[in-house]
Amino acid sequence: MNRFYIFHGCLAIFGAVFTFSAAATMISGDLSIAIIFEGIGGVIVLGASVYAVLTSSSSEFDIGNVAFWAVVVGTVGVLLGQVLQFV
Repeated sequence: MNRFYIFHGCLAIFGAVFTFSAAATMISGDLSIAIIFEGIGGVIVLGASVYAVLTSSSSEFDIGNVAFWAVVVGTVGVLLGQVLQFV
């Protein structure tokens, strides 16, 4: 599979997780400036990665192995943490 789509897909997942985590916290009644910034940051990361996929060319994408795998492994870690938090 193309690294371009994997990378930006992982970033979109990061953004979605932070957005939904912040929204769930706000819905439960806990509102703080940190939670608001988490939600805003999540929306920005999600939007930026979707925008990059829609407007960029995958043939021009160039990223090092360390950065690529850091994002992929980080996404898996964030997802695991969220799943364990809700179980």
